Amino acid sequence: MFSDCDLIYLDDGGYRMTSESQELRQRLDEYRRLSRYLEGLERRLAMMRTAQQRYLAELQRELAPRRFFWFNLGKLMPAQWSTPRRLRWQDDEVRQGDALLIYVNGQGALGMVQVTEDGYRWCTRAPRLQDAIGAGELRQTFHLSHPTRQLCRVDSAHADALFQAMKRRWQ
Repeated sequence: MFSDCDLIYLDDGGYRMTSESQELRQRLDEYRRLSRYLEGLERRLAMMRTAQQRYLAELQRELAPRRFFWFNLGKLMPAQWSTPRRLRWQDDEVRQGDALLIYVNGQGALGMVQVTEDGYRWCTRAPRLQDAIGAGELRQTFHLSHPTRQLCRVDSAHADALFQAMKRRWQ
């Protein structure tokens, strides 16, 4: 890498580099060090992206319910709410993996609960119903203009749109 012209030969048989050669050597060492550091960062970034994709896929599997139900808690008895798997919509019983969209009458609070083996768990909460739904066209689909209806089955064609809107609001 260095030629003879970069070296000054000494009388005792040794040699030393010129100052210009030393500066080039230092720059080369610095470049190599930074290259190794950058490669390490790129590897860590790739690992983080992989972990993030794995986490998002797992979260999507966990939060992707089979069906959505709408419940107005102002119309449900506490005993019914304590065991949501026993809740029914017409002849359709709530099962594990279902998502329950919860509206508390008079308080305007909405949350999403997912039914689990043990009962239920909160997935998300919103301070106000309007913040959770956001889009005006969803309001008619989910009968928000008639909040006194006890149970409204959520149309499966619109369930994904609502779920995505809720996830965006609560991220």
